[in-house]
This record gives sequence, C-alpha cells and structure tokens, in this order.
Amino acid sequence: MPRGRRRTQGVRAIGNGLPLSELARLRQAAYRLFGSVLLYPDEEWVTTLPGVADGLLAESRALSRFPFWDRESQFLAALRRLDPGEQPALEAAYVATFVTGADNGPCHPYESAYHPPDATAWVLAELDRNYAEGGFSVAPSFHEPPDHAAVELEFMGLLCGEEAAAWERSDLAEALVRLERQAGFLDRHLARWFPELARRAGEPERDAFYRLATDAACAVIAHDLEIVNTLVRHYREVDRR
Repeated sequence: MPRGRRRTQGVRAIGNGLPLSELARLRQAAYRLFGSVLLYPDEEWVTTLPGVADGLLAESRALSRFPFWDRESQFLAALRRLDPGEQPALEAAYVATFVTGADNGPCHPYESAYHPPDATAWVLAELDRNYAEGGFSVAPSFHEPPDHAAVELEFMGLLCGEEAAAWERSDLAEALVRLERQAGFLDRHLARWFPELARRAGEPERDAFYRLATDAACAVIAHDLEIVNTLVRHYREVDRR
C-alpha cells in the first residue's frame, strides 16, 4: 500500500469515536455558517441561515463531548429561532456592533484592525499568499477585503472540506497537508485576532445575538486549534511508521 494511505480506513477522532471525515465536515459547516453570520444580515441571510442552523444543530450532536459544544449549540439554537420579521432589528444590531459601535467603538470584523496600522500591508499580503496556495479566491461580488472575518472563516471551511475528502480517500499524507495548513492559518490569523473581536463584541452594552455569535465562534476557533494540533502530532507519528 502506498505510503500515506496506511491506517486510515475507518479512522476515528482521538478521544471521541467520531470518524475524522465526519468531524472535518462538521467543522467545515460550522466555519462556513459563522462566516455567513458575520456578514450584513440581508433578506437572503434571514431567510436561509436559521434553517442551516437547524440542520447543523441536529447533525452536530456527536460533538457534544467537545468543550466548545455548549456555546456553539446555544448559538445555533438562537439562530434557529430567528424570524424574517426580525431583519430590521438585526440590521441595526449589526451596524451598531461592527460599524458604528457603542461607547467603546465598533468591533471591526477585519483582522488588520487588530494590528498596528503599518502592519496592514503585511496582513493582506500574507492572507493573499495563503489563499493562493490553497486555491481560494474571493469573488468580486463579495465586496469585502481578504482580512474580513467571513473570508477567513470561509477559507478555513474550504481547508476542512479538503481534509474530509482526503480522509474519505484514506489519504493520510494529503489529510496531514490540509491539517497543517489549518494549524498554520489558525495560529497566524484567526486564533490570534478573533479573541479580541469577541471580547469587544461581548461587552454588556452590545447586542445579545452578536455577543453570542462571536463568543461561540471564538470558542470553536480556540478548541479547533487544539484539535488540529493534536491530530497533526498523532498522524505525523502514524505516517512515519
């Protein structure tokens, strides 16, 4: 059997019993949903995302033993309950949270806002390089720069989807490549700046829905970095055998 394809058939997540391909698909869905939630809540947002949350909440019960699940499930339940009639209130809450801000200013959903001004060019160049290496591009219709939280979360979703496909092919070497890209991207980007966004969005005067959304996303990002690093360490050793 070719190197890199050993010991992967039916492989299960460490300490959870969940197939790694399924875990990667659930992680992909979570990243994509969080990315969508952090975009402006237009009509399509309010008519589709509650249904997506309902489906993901049902599909993700197997994650109940992971530390982030309590916060993620609370967020999914809140999103599932939203009604299209709440769109005006959501629009106002989004603007107040991420654009104009409360007394302490807005929680800008851009990574460059959490670095010194002279680092902006570096951040954007680094992200463009990561995206190009991953075969990812931002559609011109998206109207957001590469350091928007929604773009970075969507990129993580892409990497998780590619990891899942590698596990499904029993291709350990390719799964490791995708896991290592995830670990690097989380460590250099989302896990580095998103906690500050969540902290600001979590201030008591902020909107309750976006406090819940950013807190849940932050928990998923932090624990996902631990999961990915654990998998990388374990399967590097497997690949060497």
